Amino acid sequence: MKLVVRPGAVEGKVKAPPSKSYAIRALICSLLADGPSTLENLPACDDVKVVVKACEILGGTVERVGDRLLVKGPPSPSKRERQVYCGGSATAIRFLTALSATIPGLTLLDGDETLRRRPIDGLIDALSALGFKCSYVREHGKPPVLVSGGAFKGGSVMVDGSLTSHYVSALLLISPRSDEGVLITVKGDLVSRGYVDMTISTLKSFGVSVFRNGYKKFFVPGSQLYRPTNYTVEGDYSLAACLLAAGLIAGKVTVEGLNPHTRQPDRKIIEIAREMGGTLKASGNSVTAEKSELKGVKVDARDVPDLVPILAVLGAYASGETKITNVERLRFKESDRVTALLTELSKMGVKITYSRGEFVIRKSKVRGAKVAGHKDHRIVMACTVAALGAEGETVIEGVEHVSKSYPNFVEDFLRTGATVRVVK
Repeated sequence: MKLVVRPGAVEGKVKAPPSKSYAIRALICSLLADGPSTLENLPACDDVKVVVKACEILGGTVERVGDRLLVKGPPSPSKRERQVYCGGSATAIRFLTALSATIPGLTLLDGDETLRRRPIDGLIDALSALGFKCSYVREHGKPPVLVSGGAFKGGSVMVDGSLTSHYVSALLLISPRSDEGVLITVKGDLVSRGYVDMTISTLKSFGVSVFRNGYKKFFVPGSQLYRPTNYTVEGDYSLAACLLAAGLIAGKVTVEGLNPHTRQPDRKIIEIAREMGGTLKASGNSVTAEKSELKGVKVDARDVPDLVPILAVLGAYASGETKITNVERLRFKESDRVTALLTELSKMGVKITYSRGEFVIRKSKVRGAKVAGHKDHRIVMACTVAALGAEGETVIEGVEHVSKSYPNFVEDFLRTGATVRVVK
């Protein structure tokens, strides 16, 4: 399907979509608890749906009660091979691979074509070092993987943190199930550190303790019990960033339901936008962004990779030059986002270049164009925002892929008065 976007002013209030990152962590902790946990404000996006299904496949009980989800664990052994399909969610397959290693029985974990391109070798190496049996089914280092679950004594393990924080988070989620505890040492400079903070915060909500030395060493005592919990998922800052950027470029947008004390790293969008000269007003759980004269800045994307597409768009509307560094690992997302952004934003007249892990974007005369979404939700959303201030109509292929994280994306943009429509 295609999204047709006409430029024009926007103004309105939108509730922030729930955080899929927090939701996935809470689902896994709920499954590991001995008793029922209630999850509220759970997003209805594709990534969360595959984890909900996986909770059932792995032996948990999942029941919807009104707008809440009741999850009862713990996971149970199986004499038959379980098959867990993770769609396009790298978070899901990495977390669920680790979880499956602690559950007796065979589990095959796979995903769609985009997921089969994404690496998982750092996690498999770490699990193997802890004594688990894992193997690749097709291509070394990438899904699908076959896991033979069993006893978890614990021990010490080193894990590479230079590509993704998922490996560290996956180990943190399962380490309380070990008999003797786990000491995790991070090799290299850990990226996306805030997501590890989110994992530890979620574990704490379920009664689990983690001891740490910065972002280099983490010790998780063994034989801990996950406490059944009533958990409410907070609003997502990375998705809210698209709405706020729309306000900065084309009018005035208020996003409600954002926790001002969140541990989400993408809350940095507020700081960056203000540094660019953007007018953003925070009040309680709401943030309002108004059309502003923006200026170029330099941003290190090491810990906020999901903000890069929308920051590139803001750079096109900012005077001077915007530099975004540490973006090389965007090649290993749902698409090769480095290539996708260069290709599609250039079609829209954006002056964007890339060299040695750095984007440079200069103020541009943005124009409407026919662009591809690369089967990537964040590319589709970024192009939509860019189109709001463009000259002429923009047609974006693959709008259906926003369901991965933000199924109400089009509806929410309509609430702001944006002229958008979906066509086949």
